[in-house]
Amino acid sequence: MPKKPHNEATRLREVYSLGDLGTRPEERFDRITRLAKRLFGTPIAAVTLIDEDSVWFLSRQGLELEMTPRRFSFCSEAILDQRILKVDDAVRDLRFSYGPMVKGEPHIRFYAGYPIRGPLGTNLGTLCIMDTEPRAFTDLEADSLRDLAEIIEQEIVSHHLASMDVLTGLSNRQGFEMLAYKALAASRRRNMPATLLYIDLDDLKRVNDTSGAAAGDELLREFARLLESEFRESDIVARVGGDEFAVLLGDADNSVIATERLLATIRGRNATSPDSPQISASIGASFFDPRSEDTLEALINRADVAMDEMKRQK
Repeated sequence: MPKKPHNEATRLREVYSLGDLGTRPEERFDRITRLAKRLFGTPIAAVTLIDEDSVWFLSRQGLELEMTPRRFSFCSEAILDQRILKVDDAVRDLRFSYGPMVKGEPHIRFYAGYPIRGPLGTNLGTLCIMDTEPRAFTDLEADSLRDLAEIIEQEIVSHHLASMDVLTGLSNRQGFEMLAYKALAASRRRNMPATLLYIDLDDLKRVNDTSGAAAGDELLREFARLLESEFRESDIVARVGGDEFAVLLGDADNSVIATERLLATIRGRNATSPDSPQISASIGASFFDPRSEDTLEALINRADVAMDEMKRQK
């Protein structure tokens, strides 16, 4: 198996948050790869995005492949660091000499790739150039490749902002749905159950009415930070409505414990901050069976009903 970044769980979550990025040709990336191919005089230039098992080519010039396995790939090695990866002759490099793109078409000998960071700071993929002949790569060329990679990063930031809740910094409903669809598909492949929590921040309207919108906004931000601190890096946390939040837990057996821990943390926060607006939350849960035909929409609806039931019982 290839080495993986230390923050792989966060990295994959950020990759999957990009949703439909790369599912259709995008001129903004094609312009960069055409420029890179011309600037460096290589037959191949590409922008890649790396998920759990594969390297996907978001844009490619001089290459027919849409994806390649992550194992033995140049780009998988490139995202382990924040520096350029230069391979003068892949045939003589034991890390890559057995790779499918070296042993087979297009018979890559030279590779240079610069990691592309997402808004959360993880390495999502690369801007890379490749040649079928060995060659050297100067420091000046490396600086130029980095400059082009930073342009791609700016484009990805603009895409990311459309799926982010600006007030809390969490994913919004669109971002949550993109992430959750991917996570549930992975759960099915691995035959692993999951749980969705639907959470309502009680009395937000009262706080807005009595203390003002600024106080309500601060309460939302504080609650978002609390959620992020209570759940794991691999869990998906989002603000999906004005006072509604959702959490997708990959470990279904841990959902009751996680819910009880969250409620205990809320009680502790209220006890230590008696002069601040108090936090109260209603939580509903729904279970995902990977062997069923369950959909994300059905999970959300069941959890929403359970959350409303908890609210009525207060």
